[in-house]
Amino acid sequence: MINRDSQAPDSKMIVWNDNLVMGIKLIDDQHREFVNMTNELYNACLKGGDEAVACFKKTIQMMANHIKEIFKHEEELFEQSAYPETAAHKAQHREFIKTILDHEKKFREGVRFVPNSFARYLMEWVSSHIAIDDKKFGIYYAEKIDEMKITAQQTQKLLMGVKKVKLLAFSMLLTHLKEMYAKDSSEVTVKNCVEVINTFLGKNRKVMAADYIIIKSL
Repeated sequence: MINRDSQAPDSKMIVWNDNLVMGIKLIDDQHREFVNMTNELYNACLKGGDEAVACFKKTIQMMANHIKEIFKHEEELFEQSAYPETAAHKAQHREFIKTILDHEKKFREGVRFVPNSFARYLMEWVSSHIAIDDKKFGIYYAEKIDEMKITAQQTQKLLMGVKKVKLLAFSMLLTHLKEMYAKDSSEVTVKNCVEVINTFLGKNRKVMAADYIIIKSL
């Protein structure tokens, strides 16, 4: 049972600080709201009676409505970033949901001090899961994002380089074809030009005879 004499009314048992920040805004906002709800329930339990019961009902309902969506978003980030501790982290999420349902069941059965027990559990979740496990993922995710940015930049640079080489080579080919056409148009047929271009382009792209009209206009 929470000691009503241990804290002043409306005190913050948990103060939001940098140790709880993951660096992912959506999740940080959700966690901040989680901390606010935990403090609210804790203060209601200090006051006891109907206020503790009402706050517990509100908190448990909000958790039941939103926690699966919150966990889903986190777990999508796990998958996207190939987080190596995904399975263990998901297991903790499932355990949290089970604990919510257990407290709700006990409350309906008339077990005493369920709001107090749930408030303590939420405080432990913040100090262990959010401050340690979620924080750990936040650090991993930030490093992974940096790696992905570097890879994307390198890939883009490589593609641009390849594109420039291909454009240069194709330009040289068109120049050669135009010189052939200007020299002796009788020998430069649509068929042999298409054959030359297709040989250059390889198997990935084939030009048709109609494309040659564009080439002649260059």
